[in-house]
Amino acid sequence: MMTMKILCTAILVSTLFASGSVLASITAPDAGGKLSVGFDGSDVTVEGSLVDSWNDQILAGGDDDAAALGTRRPTLTTANTGNGVHNVIDFSGAHYLKTLDFSGGDMAQANAIFIVASWDTLSNDSLFDGISSGERHAVYTRTGNTYGMYAGSQTINGNVQAVTGEFQVFSALFNGSSSLFRVNGVNVLSGNTGSNVLGGLSIGSNYGAGNFLDGQVAEVLVYNGGLNTAQTEDIEDYLQNKYIIPEPATLGLFLSSAVAALFLRRLKL
Repeated sequence: MMTMKILCTAILVSTLFASGSVLASITAPDAGGKLSVGFDGSDVTVEGSLVDSWNDQILAGGDDDAAALGTRRPTLTTANTGNGVHNVIDFSGAHYLKTLDFSGGDMAQANAIFIVASWDTLSNDSLFDGISSGERHAVYTRTGNTYGMYAGSQTINGNVQAVTGEFQVFSALFNGSSSLFRVNGVNVLSGNTGSNVLGGLSIGSNYGAGNFLDGQVAEVLVYNGGLNTAQTEDIEDYLQNKYIIPEPATLGLFLSSAVAALFLRRLKL
């Protein structure tokens, strides 16, 4: 029975990858009412392909759209994030989007920001940040292409390097000395980032419209309030399932097991 379950699941995964099927949009977990701001590729205001506004779909405290003007507008395009084609925002190393002050007011920590993104090249660039020097919640790459995380006190960093050409789920939990940064559900950074509030959000750049992201973003979710482990994993699972981003350490094992099960089954026929 277990072999059959693995085999059937493997066939389903293979079918999805082969056909380019895209799962229907899923409502993000609200984590007990803590989901405050959210963007995905289904609600974007464009002029041609240039993004005028990435529209907040949550509207928890009001309308917190992210916008840019003139030559700094990114591009709405499509990309295969692992399961098929999704709308994504392409920042191309020179563009960004930025909200105004959050309509619901400053968000005191603990806060959590989840983002589905892919780098094209790495060069000390920002995934996201706040909108002023005193309201920073930042994740970026550093010299050596390692990750950094900052919220007003100090940068926490480690030895894990970012990769290019692969959409991943990034989870940044800002909570003073208990802050965490996770990639595809795995802790890669921890420590004290500082206690800045989050008053607004810059996507694809730092707060001063610099260190631009050369890559694409598919979805951003902002939560105000502490998340427990189960809530964090629920949100990560939602994003994994929506975009079917394989977990690097387990996908190869899973598919190898499925192939082995199929081989053994055929031997018995």
